[in-house]
Amino acid sequence: MLRRILKEMIKKFQIDLLYKLADRVITVCEIKHQNTKIGTHIIPAMRCKCALLKVPRGYALEKALISLYGPDNSLKDTGYFHHFVTLDDII
Repeated sequence: MLRRILKEMIKKFQIDLLYKLADRVITVCEIKHQNTKIGTHIIPAMRCKCALLKVPRGYALEKALISLYGPDNSLKDTGYFHHFVTLDDII
């Protein structure tokens, strides 16, 4: 399944937001507008995006999820994302 998604994404993919920090960390942000908490279904597409991203030597890659209500427990438990930002964090 991952290979099929990867082949499709090679044609085109979108990084919602990316930060390149002075401390040699690149943070890839996935922004989701959904009226419920976000589940693990977003991991395969995010994994493909990160695999296609060329990270410079010496940089670490972190992943962040920005959404209205944050992750559900199953997504939190995976440890896949380094950061979560919700609407409450922004306001």
